[in-house]
Amino acid sequence: MASVHDVPVEILLEIIDLATTPITDPPCVGAQAAWTRPRLPHLPWDTESGTFESNEQEQKERVSRKRMRTHTEVELARETLKKLRLVNRYYNRLCTPKLFKDYNMITAITTIKELHRISSVVVIPYWQHIHVLSIDINAPNAHISDPKYRHELPIQAVEAQDRNMGGILDVCKNLTSLAMYYSDIDPRVNNMTHIPCIRAAVLSLLENHRLCKLGFYSTSILDYPFDGVYEVPVGVFTLLRSILDSPRAASAVQVLDLAMGSLSEEIYDKLRTKLPNLRTLTIRRALRRGLGRVWDAGNCIKWAPNANLTRLQLMTCQAAYAVHVPFLVRHFVGLRHLFISTCGESSDPIVLNLPSDWRTDPDQLCNVREPLDTLWLEHMEMWEITMLGVIPTRELVVTTVKKNHLWEALRAEDELFPHLKTLRLAPYPADADKDPARFVPPCQNETEDQKKWKEKTLGAICDKRKIELRRDARATWRCPCCDIRGF
Repeated sequence: MASVHDVPVEILLEIIDLATTPITDPPCVGAQAAWTRPRLPHLPWDTESGTFESNEQEQKERVSRKRMRTHTEVELARETLKKLRLVNRYYNRLCTPKLFKDYNMITAITTIKELHRISSVVVIPYWQHIHVLSIDINAPNAHISDPKYRHELPIQAVEAQDRNMGGILDVCKNLTSLAMYYSDIDPRVNNMTHIPCIRAAVLSLLENHRLCKLGFYSTSILDYPFDGVYEVPVGVFTLLRSILDSPRAASAVQVLDLAMGSLSEEIYDKLRTKLPNLRTLTIRRALRRGLGRVWDAGNCIKWAPNANLTRLQLMTCQAAYAVHVPFLVRHFVGLRHLFISTCGESSDPIVLNLPSDWRTDPDQLCNVREPLDTLWLEHMEMWEITMLGVIPTRELVVTTVKKNHLWEALRAEDELFPHLKTLRLAPYPADADKDPARFVPPCQNETEDQKKWKEKTLGAICDKRKIELRRDARATWRCPCCDIRGF
């Protein structure tokens, strides 16, 4: 075949469609990465049965079977692109940029030897095509938490990982998005090094205004979403502090994800004042009670104005008190998307009712700013939903709230969430006879009593306000104390 133009038009169009369709293997920084664990290398024990596999051949066969079962569309697309590259140089030129645009090193490396191999076979030859990269800043095998199989990690191994990853980042000059995963399960690892090579490479990429999306993710928090003691490695704090202390680097950051243990007060203060061009901010767990509630008297004055911020995502943050969240919406005038999940704490003062004239108050939020495009709520109680109900939004997504709490909040205050056009809930069970949002229980008086119930159902409330009720939402994570259906 002399040229790609010799291929039939129909086949060429399919190839172009495949090569231009987004293929995202690692989770996207700024979207779902803070609550989605990337695929990891296979650990040396059987995760299904909990037994250690001593026979290497049996282990390889089991991994092969598992890969066949979990062959996703992304993997199939990548395999197709790999085969198309082998046809001729025209196909190679067409498919290579797409194949290496998003590269996840978390899934490929378990030893230093494999790291060197990936560096020589993939990174160095194709660095100009790599725009999105996921790396592990710990030494290989640091994610193994079982004491029986945990390897000793001397300072030399940690420093070698820093040099290797720093060298890879130095090569990848076209990076626009970087996700850095670390293990905080072993205090011996946490305080070993300030990762100077990784820090220098990241600062260089930011100061040259190449890199604009940055994420820090604790693998322990991604694996175990419930409360625990998670130490942030000193190297991660040092890197974050260096970025915030460099005006050029800080001004380059447009998307920032932090899924980690508690921030220090110093980092928290700089985070609120040193990122003038930030467009998306995601914080998971890092805002703990020791930092104070987000809009307490001592905290509200520390939030610098930022008209560029359009997306704010807070998950499992004790400092995100429901009563204070509307003040953040008022403060960030450009905010379009807000995600609040499992925030606040049990000691928060409970406010049950809004003022009777809240909707007509000229200074109320719905009367001073445009509505949000999307407000997403998870793991909220009725009083929290009520307090957040003053936020105007065109679309409301509700999943994993306590059963009937959304319905009770809307029934008690039917003007919550002004300007609402679409309410999205999780799909109801397949075995249900009808949508539970429109369920009317058997009544003694089948005319008057049922009429009253029909007027009170969530579906009826939506009909009255001309709100479209959809069942296509998906929870980011599930909690046993809440209802997955979101009503």
